[in-house]
Amino acid sequence: MTLLDIFPSLRSAMAPRLDPAVWPINTHHDDHGRITVGGVALADIADQYGTPSYVIDELDVRHRCRTYREIFPEAEIAYAGKALMTRALASWVSQEGLSLDVCSAGELAIALSSGVDPRRIIMHGNAKTPAELAAALDAGVGRIVIDSHTEIVVLASALDHKQDVLVRVTPDIDVHGHHAVRTGVADQKFGFPIEHGQADAAIKRVIDQPHLNLIGLHCHLGSQITEPEHFGTAVHRMIAQMSQVYRDHGLILTELNLGGGHAVSYG
Repeated sequence: MTLLDIFPSLRSAMAPRLDPAVWPINTHHDDHGRITVGGVALADIADQYGTPSYVIDELDVRHRCRTYREIFPEAEIAYAGKALMTRALASWVSQEGLSLDVCSAGELAIALSSGVDPRRIIMHGNAKTPAELAAALDAGVGRIVIDSHTEIVVLASALDHKQDVLVRVTPDIDVHGHHAVRTGVADQKFGFPIEHGQADAAIKRVIDQPHLNLIGLHCHLGSQITEPEHFGTAVHRMIAQMSQVYRDHGLILTELNLGGGHAVSYG
């Protein structure tokens, strides 16, 4: 017999620290020293389902949704479906008052089947097919983010009513991460660069379409962004572009979508 047999609580005390920056908030060690998430031992999950397994704690997801809403009470917050899109997750974030960002017809179908209000769905992405744009229109999504001149043509020809849209612009901000996830620089495939008037030309083309109701601008700087100053720079450049739209067209844009890309911790 050992001290651990006599005092089982020592197992937890001797267990490695669970970094809250990496683990869900409801992660603990049980009396046997096993890691548990939401009260369920990960070892039991591994025994039942094998490894690797993807484990999501509903309370942790809801906690993070509420934290964002507390920190940004006057902003609209959207969950990016590309992170992980299941019916349960779509329901959780919607019930917590978040909007939902989808990139494909599949993600859109999951959101709708989960009961998400289509008016709170944002369809974006640089590879939207005409069929996916048609699905978004049929569903009555709240906003579509236009990412190319082709999308302007496809949407303008398919619509018989007003559709709220945003134009994705690239503000030429380098977040200094891996080149594959730096999507805010000018020389890449996403959106319309502000420099050389490309964004101005796209915005004018959208405004000229009677069924496209331009309500704002969108940008996405990249992924694994650890310096909030990058977002501050983006706000200044995007607001300047919105002011330019007012000067050129007399149109007041009411939405500024700064995308996401907040860094997460990896062990």
